[in-house]
Amino acid sequence: MRAGVEHWRRYRGRCMGAIYWQLNDCWPVASWASVDSFGRWKQLQYAARRFYAPVLVSCERNGFALRVNVVNDGPAAFRGTVSLRLVDPKGETLFTKELPVEVPALTALWPYEKDCTPEGNTLHPEDSLAAVLCLRDAEGHVVSENCELFSSPKFFRFVPPEIVWTAVQDGDDCRIRLSCSAFAWGVWLETEKMDCLFSDNGFHLTPDEPRTVTAFNVRLNELTENLTLTSVWDLGR
Repeated sequence: MRAGVEHWRRYRGRCMGAIYWQLNDCWPVASWASVDSFGRWKQLQYAARRFYAPVLVSCERNGFALRVNVVNDGPAAFRGTVSLRLVDPKGETLFTKELPVEVPALTALWPYEKDCTPEGNTLHPEDSLAAVLCLRDAEGHVVSENCELFSSPKFFRFVPPEIVWTAVQDGDDCRIRLSCSAFAWGVWLETEKMDCLFSDNGFHLTPDEPRTVTAFNVRLNELTENLTLTSVWDLGR
């Protein structure tokens, strides 16, 4: 879903919109719905909020050739900064680039491209890279984030990310701080014996950028007893 919508949005003008099927289920079933029959958000619902953001940063990859795209579907011009980092499975930064962007209203822009082929072309699919993108507005606020693997997840040589978290009560909500020792993709927070809505879910983590997520309307003791944390690395265990 993400790959499709981001692709269509990058080619604004050729494609002028995308709608996915379906939003929710009316009974318990395995389906394409992004919200289950109990009203709980699946990964798609969290991802849709990111890939349908009015201003979106993404990239198009062809082998090791990478093109960065910023699409602005808003009524006013967008000015800000886009950053690109290439990280290895350990989360170490191998390349970084930051550049200012100005995207007119209702426009998709290609501000940067790079040949990421390693010297001697010695990189194998299982030793691949990840492109980490971040778009900030003129005030420095994060507007859009994205992450693209240079190989399919089954070939990416993930390192145990050793994700750790701490949480504190903040009124009716809990604030969860997550950090890791290696690159983590598809980080998923879930509560086993209770329903809980998070401010974000299904994201990436790198060792140098901890992330804080809010769990809404939950007590700290309930969260501590029920929270589980996984990533794509856990699927191969």
